[in-house]
Amino acid sequence: MAFTVMASPANAVTGGQTAAPGQFPYTLALLNNGTYVCGATLIGPSKAITAAHCVDGLFAGQLTVRANSLQPTSGGQTQRLSQVVIHPSYSSFDLGDDIAVLRLAGPLPAVDVPALLPPQGPPPSGRAFVVGYGANNPGGTFPNPRSKVSVQLISNPTCQEAYGSEVTDGMVCGGAAGKGACTGDDGGPVAGPLGLTVLGIISWGATATPGSQSCGSPGQPDVYTNVSSYTNWINNV
Repeated sequence: MAFTVMASPANAVTGGQTAAPGQFPYTLALLNNGTYVCGATLIGPSKAITAAHCVDGLFAGQLTVRANSLQPTSGGQTQRLSQVVIHPSYSSFDLGDDIAVLRLAGPLPAVDVPALLPPQGPPPSGRAFVVGYGANNPGGTFPNPRSKVSVQLISNPTCQEAYGSEVTDGMVCGGAAGKGACTGDDGGPVAGPLGLTVLGIISWGATATPGSQSCGSPGQPDVYTNVSSYTNWINNV
């Protein structure tokens, strides 16, 4: 169910536009032996978060992050990882507790403003930015330059109308027809309306056809890890 099989010719995310230089500076590209796999979010000089399914089965020694570049595979600054900590309750079956903390081998001084964490609490509401390097339509190619799209967050009861009990309090949903995350955006941030706080981590979405995600299809919202459910855990890792 994770966003793992698509992308586009120019922009990332569905219905969005390329982010401006310096916008969402805490957004990282996560690389496995130099190959892009997911997005991530810097939350401290040498600490980041991503989706657990992005790093499940991988070792820290295989992984690096790229910062301070709109291009996920060139430019900016790279740093190796020293530790990957997957949430102890993570389930690869239903993507429950889909969050991991990444410890960097050293700081990323190029990023002046890491993302803020929200207070521990319930899922957020209102509008947010989905930020990623993935596809802007089903079946495209990725990674692409960092892009953004503004989406409306929706209540979990409304999201459960689409996905049932698979949507838990540890998740928050968003998106609209023609707007949202797509394949290759996994692990990237869902930022608050001012772009300073990381409210969610791009986790999964509906499958339109085998091997293809819906990416902004009506009635099939994105599902993000609700960061505020895990703030205390993140701070203690």
